[in-house]
Amino acid sequence: MGNIRIKWVTGAALATIVAGLLVLGVINYFRGYAHAEVNQAGNLQKNQPENLTVEKEQSTKLVQVDKDTKAEMEWMRKHQMEAKKNEKQKETKTATEDSKPEAKPANENTKPAATPTKENTKPETKPTPTQENTKPTTTPIEEKIEPTDAGKKTVYLTFDDGPQVFSKEIIALLEQYQFKATFFMLEGNIKRYPDAVNLMVDTGNAIGIHGVSHDSKQFYASATSVLAELNQTRQTIKAITGLDIFLMRTPYGSKPGMKDAYKQIVFDEGYQMWDWTIDSKDWFYKDARLVSSVIKQIEEKTKKNEPLVILLHERRETLEQLPSLLDYLSEHNFDCKVIDGTMNPIHF
Repeated sequence: MGNIRIKWVTGAALATIVAGLLVLGVINYFRGYAHAEVNQAGNLQKNQPENLTVEKEQSTKLVQVDKDTKAEMEWMRKHQMEAKKNEKQKETKTATEDSKPEAKPANENTKPAATPTKENTKPETKPTPTQENTKPTTTPIEEKIEPTDAGKKTVYLTFDDGPQVFSKEIIALLEQYQFKATFFMLEGNIKRYPDAVNLMVDTGNAIGIHGVSHDSKQFYASATSVLAELNQTRQTIKAITGLDIFLMRTPYGSKPGMKDAYKQIVFDEGYQMWDWTIDSKDWFYKDARLVSSVIKQIEEKTKKNEPLVILLHERRETLEQLPSLLDYLSEHNFDCKVIDGTMNPIHF
């Protein structure tokens, strides 16, 4: 009996020890699991700022791209609105001018000393605004519209914005009537159609500078921008024809873009600036009204013995109407001549 009790006590003790070990193992297991969870949470907290930073940078880039896109769209919208506004202003101005005689240029009596347009050296005498009230040493243009041989009167045809692919057709028409004209050209077109430029010179027509951009904001931005475009076009003409040209016309005419400071610098460089007295409005009239408008202005100015400098553009529509205008000039005994360096420029 005593042996049985001892074995029972011993078994109970062993069972207690085993149970204790099991309980201790379970406790250690849960401690390790909890520690792993804490470490994982810590790692997530460490990585979270980095993820937020990346997401913030991506969001900032998207916002910037969106802002840039909106800015470009806004610029295009304003540019289109400005273009439409300018077009409406031109149409309104045209409608008003059609009901009135063409205004006499404000400073047609301006007589700065002229410089040669086709010499290879820069003229020594340079016109300046301060010479407006001095007596010109060259033949006034007013005298050139007086009746010449066989009672003819002189008119000056000028073509802007060329040359074009059809410039040779304009020249051929002029040759048929034994007329000459003056072509104020853009630098880009000069490079594009160099053969047309040489043809103008070879047939006895005059060539002049009209700038590079033909953009009023860009051209008239400063005195430096004005002079830069004139010089660049002048060098291109010289490279193609060998002629050093100082005859020039600014985009859209000298008023109001050419400030006094701009004019002073241009004159100091020896350039000879020309505007016009008759606007064909061929940018607006694209049919027979173009010819009618020019004829009306010619008749009004002839009565007043005013100079006849006609503004035309190298446009297809102008080319189509040109024979009718040349017919009128020929039938009414006009002689079409070139502008040269012996004449006093017409300014607005």
